[in-house]
Amino acid sequence: MCQPRKWWIGLLPLLALWLLLNRAETNRIERELAGLADTALAQVAGEPGFSVAAGRDVSLNGWVFDEATRAAALAAAASAPGVRRVEDGLSEPPAENPYLWRASRDGDVVILSGATPSPDARASIAEAAREALPRARIIDQTSYFSGAPKNFPALAQAALLVLAHLSAGEAQLRDGQLSLSGHAANIEEHLAALAQARQLPDGMGLAKAELLPPETATFSFVAENDGKSLSLEGYIGSEAERSGLLAEARKLFPDLALNDQLKIFSGAPARSAVTAAYALRALAQLKSGAVTLQGDVASLAGQARAGMDALSVAEAIGVAPGMTLDAKAVTPGDAPADVMAAEKTETALILTGFYGDDDTHEKVLATAREKFAGLAVTDNMRRGARAPKAYLTAALDGLEQLARLHVGKFTLRDRAASLSGDAGRAELAEEVKTGFIAAMPEGYSVETGVTGAARETPPPAPAAVVAPVAAPDGQACQKKLTDVVRATPIRFDYRRAELKREASAVVEALAAAASQCPAVAFEVAGHSDDFIHDWRNLNLSRRRAEAVAAALVAAGIDPHRLTPVDRLSERAKNDGVEFNTK
Repeated sequence: MCQPRKWWIGLLPLLALWLLLNRAETNRIERELAGLADTALAQVAGEPGFSVAAGRDVSLNGWVFDEATRAAALAAAASAPGVRRVEDGLSEPPAENPYLWRASRDGDVVILSGATPSPDARASIAEAAREALPRARIIDQTSYFSGAPKNFPALAQAALLVLAHLSAGEAQLRDGQLSLSGHAANIEEHLAALAQARQLPDGMGLAKAELLPPETATFSFVAENDGKSLSLEGYIGSEAERSGLLAEARKLFPDLALNDQLKIFSGAPARSAVTAAYALRALAQLKSGAVTLQGDVASLAGQARAGMDALSVAEAIGVAPGMTLDAKAVTPGDAPADVMAAEKTETALILTGFYGDDDTHEKVLATAREKFAGLAVTDNMRRGARAPKAYLTAALDGLEQLARLHVGKFTLRDRAASLSGDAGRAELAEEVKTGFIAAMPEGYSVETGVTGAARETPPPAPAAVVAPVAAPDGQACQKKLTDVVRATPIRFDYRRAELKREASAVVEALAAAASQCPAVAFEVAGHSDDFIHDWRNLNLSRRRAEAVAAALVAAGIDPHRLTPVDRLSERAKNDGVEFNTK
């Protein structure tokens, strides 16, 4: 039996189709609403989101970079057509610690990478890169992270300005600390990069700056002294080496204007600064001229300083390991004003001028230290051209006579010798003048200007009594005599009281010192050892004191100022004398 069909069964396919179409329409509307929300977010925040709609309700998702942007994005999404309600699913980008940003350059390609805090910051940095490097292709690979240091865009832009002067290199910001590295294409760009690095904004710490100059295969250095200025040209390996070389130049040539044309190039030999300094020292031996450095060979040309020639210039500079000096183009200097000069003051002997060889120099110094014991000897002599005939004889004899003066000066010029100064007393002045004239070698012209006061005369009465002397004057005078005998003690042979020949210079120095304080009387105390403490040692010490006093009287000192006394000593056998004010 046939069952009647239900009428509604035929409607099922239509219902399914209607549900399908309705679902599709709902999905379309939801996608449109989500798209409108994303568009609103992009317009406000600068970045699209990934919003989700459920019916007319929208969940707004994505990154916002401040609270003002968040409020504006939610309001814009809510005002989109068809949106009923907006749920806040926005958040800040994740934090980055340390906060790192990089800009690397290789020729005309610049890559930005690392963290950036916002679309505005990202855009401003990319624009700064295009302005600083207009011919470069800018590739921006940065990502959003929060936690950027203060003024991050300004710091990144300043780093790009340095990178613009490098042909290859990198600028890196790490929590506001900048590191720079790379090479410049030429010296001008290298100097510009260094200058730009010095202009970094406040608050940017420069952690590292390895801005290298361009490389060159051939290094050279030239220094020229024209008598008014010193010009430096060529290459040097680094800014530190350049500063050191300029300091050396100012020390060697203090009176010349400095014209610095040095260029910094990387790849310099390890010893480039050392060899350049050696070349400068060589040039300092010339009155004017130039030195050229090629590798380890320094070629010197010009006129030597007064009294010097090519040989003495080379010897004055000395030998530097690995260096070769070519001085064949050096011409002799002018005749010096003084071949040698020795000036004696109350406290020092100053030697200036020239010597011909090291042996002569050593003999002059040895004589100076022996004859002027107790004085500071300052040696300002330099190696010079060949000395005049009999130079050493004249120099040593002149120093011996100068030592007898209280103060004075001895000079040699060619074959002319002169001696001037104060002998302290007239008799000694005549002896020194006579001795100086007789000592000078044959063929030397001699000039003397030695003076001295008249011989001291005893007071009228009583002969054995000296008027009291103010303590300060007496102490100062005693100190002068004590300094003389301490510097050059008067020594005696064992158990003898006779003065040795070499004691004459000390006696003259004592007499000169005593003549400066004519109102002061002294005890002259002779010493002997106390090994045998009896009358024989006391007698020996008195005889030594009397011998010194007699020598001082012969040198012009008033005998009534001197009282010989005996004194035993625990210091050393054969000790000399001491002076004490009365």
